[in-house]
Amino acid sequence: AIGADAALISPVFAKAGRTCLGATRTAILARRAGMPVLALGGVTAKTARALRVVAGIAGIGFAL
Repeated sequence: AIGADAALISPVFAKAGRTCLGATRTAILARRAGMPVLALGGVTAKTARALRVVAGIAGIGFAL
């Protein structure tokens, strides 16, 4: 145990030419994490539906 309460996974989806993990790899990592996982990076209302396995999502432009 590393003493963390949660983990962040980023970037999940591509934006502005960045490479990304994608929904499938993010789901695999989230299931293996053993703690709540928050998904970051390129998440939109449309792409968030593919992230049901994570504890939450966050983003700067997500709610805009």
